Amino acid sequence: MKRVKQLKVVPTVDIDLLCGILDFSGKKYLVDFQDFNKFIVANKKFTFIDENDIYPSYLYNYKQFSLLETIFKDKIKQKYDLEL
Repeated sequence: MKRVKQLKVVPTVDIDLLCGILDFSGKKYLVDFQDFNKFIVANKKFTFIDENDIYPSYLYNYKQFSLLETIFKDKIKQKYDLEL
């Protein structure tokens, strides 16, 4: 597993598509404005841990959290809260 260096994300807004764009050195992810704001507020340093990773992630307490987990963590919690 070859660790890829820290990437600087360039967040921008596309008015025509009505979405936010997260550009990680050429890999672009389109997200809606609500998820775009969650990413900005999270203020985490995302990188590609492995060169085969599809989504960037960050490490915290030896656990890897992907971009999807960061953006959708509230929706995942709600799903499991409803399944009692």
